[in-house]
Amino acid sequence: MYTTPSLIRRMLPLFLCLSLTTIHSQYATRIHFNASNVFAGIEVGSKGVKMSVVEMNKKSFSVVKDTSVNTDFISFSSQSSVATLDGLAGLFNTAMTVYGIPSDRIYTVISSGVKMQADKDNQQKQIDQLIGGFRERIHEPNRKVDIVDVTQEARLS
Repeated sequence: MYTTPSLIRRMLPLFLCLSLTTIHSQYATRIHFNASNVFAGIEVGSKGVKMSVVEMNKKSFSVVKDTSVNTDFISFSSQSSVATLDGLAGLFNTAMTVYGIPSDRIYTVISSGVKMQADKDNQQKQIDQLIGGFRERIHEPNRKVDIVDVTQEARLS
């Protein structure tokens, strides 16, 4: 019978070995694309923050990656606001570091549904604080963050 410290000493190398295998396998399947034609769109919607990485070709486009973070921003609680800011900044940084997309090819928007709910609940200040916090977090004080209306959203979908 092994004592707990003895068991830990014996199992630690196995654990580390398995951890390294798992980490390697996460990065072993790299996505291949032409970086000069890749753009990202990040949208703050009613359920959270979504990012699409898209490769543009002359006559078509293909989605390289779709990912999202559920944050329930439209509850307009302090917890959901912090989670949304973290998700927005995190996906922005992922687009830049993991996919190598320069800042000027990353488009950030707030959905029409969020705008409508904020207007209904008199919470426009929450959107303004999110945009300001995002600009500060990514060190781009002039970063454009559009609030799309229903017509724009339908056209972009």
